[in-house]
Amino acid sequence: KQGRVLDGEGKQLVHHHSLITAPLYDSQGDPNGGYALLSNVEHEAGTRAQVVSPWYKASATSCHVNYDVMTQGTNIGSVSLLIITHDGFAQEISRIMANHSHNWTRHTVEIGRINTTFRLIIEATQDIGDEGFIALDDISLNGCSPENETENGTICGHNEFLCISSGRCISRDRLCDHHPDCIIGQEDEDPKICGKI
Repeated sequence: KQGRVLDGEGKQLVHHHSLITAPLYDSQGDPNGGYALLSNVEHEAGTRAQVVSPWYKASATSCHVNYDVMTQGTNIGSVSLLIITHDGFAQEISRIMANHSHNWTRHTVEIGRINTTFRLIIEATQDIGDEGFIALDDISLNGCSPENETENGTICGHNEFLCISSGRCISRDRLCDHHPDCIIGQEDEDPKICGKI
């Protein structure tokens, strides 16, 4: 038994075979690319698959995670984003129900400032729907380094200097080196600052 799911331009999106149901290409359109897949062809309802991040020491207020999801089938499950802290506290901050997307869909979830050690888990949970799958790809964290946080509660690393004019952190080694690094203004070359070094 074989079938095809086509997009509006007639491009085949999903391969159906009696034993295989999966996207034909990754979220970047590469037929040789990879992605994480949970298929209910091979798993029962309640099956969970997780993508687990390493431990992070803290995050900045601008921290967010991006990931792409493609689903096939009705009532096949959900995709959740959880934050787990080093002391065992767990919080689900996002959940999407997986129902017939047929295309890769980009999701952005704000994480924000976390002042303790944490990790992120993206979890796909299989439900009792039609034959189908949940696929994940292109997972990334952005704006998360607290050393780069420069607004309200500005934090630069111990060996960094905060450029007030641009909100940028630069290495203290670059202060007073006769090359302006603050982009806007030249406060890293200010004689008042250079006289204190």
